[in-house]
Amino acid sequence: MAARRAAKQAINWVALENRVPEAQKDAFRVFRTHYDKYALKVSELPNELPQIDFEAYKSKITNKAMLAEFEKMYSALKIPYPTDVSNVKGTIEKQEKESVEMVKKYVAEQEVKLSEIKEILDIIGTVPPPEKMSKQMFYHYFPNMARNPNFRNPGFQPFDDPDSQIDSLNEPRYNTIDERILWRTPMEREADDEAKYRPLIEAKKAKEALAAKGEDSAEVAKKK
Repeated sequence: MAARRAAKQAINWVALENRVPEAQKDAFRVFRTHYDKYALKVSELPNELPQIDFEAYKSKITNKAMLAEFEKMYSALKIPYPTDVSNVKGTIEKQEKESVEMVKKYVAEQEVKLSEIKEILDIIGTVPPPEKMSKQMFYHYFPNMARNPNFRNPGFQPFDDPDSQIDSLNEPRYNTIDERILWRTPMEREADDEAKYRPLIEAKKAKEALAAKGEDSAEVAKKK
């Protein structure tokens, strides 16, 4: 009987181990070892209760009534198969169904997210690389970064959002120096270039003036 019960409740250990996380493999193997030892002990038990030769005891025991009572009690002895009194199996099956539904819902949500991410990746794939992108192309692909070309009221999209605009020229229009260089207007660029090269131009003019003055002095000396 024990062997038949064990055969009916055979466990697919390979399939079960494939579901165990890698970090819990060792604990799973220990659990399986304990289970195998327990199952081996159960399988070694006889299917039926061992038979007792009460006839042999009758010739050796004088209290026949007690022996008859023992024989009657032993014949009536029945070892019931363990039952799930707390309905643990039913609870596990219920949790399994709930987990399956939860996993299905999670998978469906992730598939939607993957679809959205794929659409984003497809869009990103159409954007030219930075080294081949002009400023106009950058504004086209990223309109939220495009500055309002109005020199007197520069701002960013959305232009109808006050928080994205600059209401006063007295306020700093740039957060960093690099940002100012990136977004400066042609007039600002010309002014920056003039301020940058003015000392060089003035130094060159002064040098030329000194050179011209030196040549004039040499010519006067020759005439004398």
